[in-house]
Amino acid sequence: MIFSERLVKARKDKGFTQSDVAEKLNVSFQAVSLWERGETTPDIEKLSDIAALYHVTTDWLLGGVE
Repeated sequence: MIFSERLVKARKDKGFTQSDVAEKLNVSFQAVSLWERGETTPDIEKLSDIAALYHVTTDWLLGGVE
C-alpha cells in the first residue's frame, strides 16, 4: 500500500470526511484530496499531526511498517 492509500484508509477507519481532516489540520479540503490522490504530499510538520489525528505511527503512514 502506498502513502496516499494509507491516508485514505486511516481517514476512513476513523470515520472522518476530507473536510473533517482539513478542519482538524488547519488546511484546505483540497489539500487533503491532493494528498489522498497522490498528487502532492503534506509537509513534514503536518506528517506528525496526521499520524496523531489517525492514531497511527509515521512509520506506518510512510510504509515502513505493515
